[in-house]
Amino acid sequence: MEIREPRAIPQGTSLRLLRPDDREACRQIYRENLAHGIPMGFEGLFDVFLERDDCLKLVLCIDRIPVALGGLGLTPFTWPHRAWLLFGMVTPRLHRQGLGTALLLARISAIPSIGTAPLRISMTNVGGSARYYGRFGFSRWSDVQSGVPNKKLECSSALIDATVWKQSRVRLADLGLVLPAVAVPNMNVFVGPNSASG
Repeated sequence: MEIREPRAIPQGTSLRLLRPDDREACRQIYRENLAHGIPMGFEGLFDVFLERDDCLKLVLCIDRIPVALGGLGLTPFTWPHRAWLLFGMVTPRLHRQGLGTALLLARISAIPSIGTAPLRISMTNVGGSARYYGRFGFSRWSDVQSGVPNKKLECSSALIDATVWKQSRVRLADLGLVLPAVAVPNMNVFVGPNSASG
């Protein structure tokens, strides 16, 4: 995986954990992105994601209003050990302003420190996400069951080593964003979390 120097993000941007009162704003971001590549039929899974307590959910806010969100879950009980990016999205009016990169950096930075063995980080692709994350070194890995009956999605992944993890933390700080001090929970993959884009 490659961490490039991110572009400046809009003034007033902050990073925090998702709060219960953010959920409607996040549903609105989801609805707005339906016209930008998020497939129909995943709204129920998105609602489940918002309620889950076995994954980290981060929001980027501008002047305290959520404008981007994304999740991260760890599956250390699978082989190889893996992290999953979940439901990453930015409100469309703010696409191409560095918020998606900032959200990716935040989620990588939230992973507990990486030892000598790289960690595989995966996500399912929707819309243009494969092309977008390909800029960071993600490539096609496999197809996975989406959580919607009889629907598989293409999955991309990248390997993250300690150097990439440290670079992500430096780049996040360079953007003026502070990572919330919280542990990333272990995710129950059997609930169907890997059902939407990174």
